[in-house]
Amino acid sequence: ERRTSPIQTTERILQSGLTIGSAVDTESCYGGLHSSDVNSDGKLSPSEFLSFAQASADGLLDTNQWGMPIRQFYLLPSEYVGIYNQFACGDPNYGCPSVVGINIDGVA
Repeated sequence: ERRTSPIQTTERILQSGLTIGSAVDTESCYGGLHSSDVNSDGKLSPSEFLSFAQASADGLLDTNQWGMPIRQFYLLPSEYVGIYNQFACGDPNYGCPSVVGINIDGVA
């Protein structure tokens, strides 16, 4: 059976108060989200998400497994692309080019 992409017509809003675990500094994480929103539109575009992920990974996402620099969103490991797709589109397996990005307005 062929699976079709769900159509994302409304924005998904990332909210404060998400519980990730006790080892995560949520204040720092939320600050990093806002710092990565370089155009201050309250949306994390794919390129801004790349900056956020790299800044949060202490150099582990600067290069891929072959040592090539990761300079574009699509070069991120598929798990990270899936995380972006989940929050922007509602499904980790499908992108949604019509959505500007992850809405971070609800994050403190």
